[in-house]
Amino acid sequence: MMTSRARNLSRAAGALSRPRGIIENCRGAALVEAAFVLPVFVLMIFGIIATGLLMWTQLSLNYAVAQAARCAAINNTCNTNAQIQHYALNLVSLIPNLTISNFTVVTATPSCGNGNKQVEASYNFAPMVQPLLPWLKPLVPYSSLTLQATACYKTS
Repeated sequence: MMTSRARNLSRAAGALSRPRGIIENCRGAALVEAAFVLPVFVLMIFGIIATGLLMWTQLSLNYAVAQAARCAAINNTCNTNAQIQHYALNLVSLIPNLTISNFTVVTATPSCGNGNKQVEASYNFAPMVQPLLPWLKPLVPYSSLTLQATACYKTS
């Protein structure tokens, strides 16, 4: 025979172990959780990709400018400013909307030294997220970012 205390404990344990009513029906909980987490996850992935593309573009500009300044200083195939600009542009042909007008060749600057070759480049970088998600434009900290690279090479 069960005492009243044992019956009360048995009922309390049963109530805690088997939820009833609306709590018992958990179908679709994963779908609701995914609906909250998935957009944040996708935006985070797009942000990582856009940051990587920004870094790749800056490094490519730095490489092209350094190689163009070197070519201008020591190579006979880069005699004119147009040849130097074409040489730099050919090194970074994968960057979209990059033209010869983005590159500037300077020969006598005080910071580089008189007679030395200095090549400069500037490029307006627009993140790829904006065309895909136009409503995200106010949240992106930069709508267009100007990347700049400068290299100086001593002539012999």
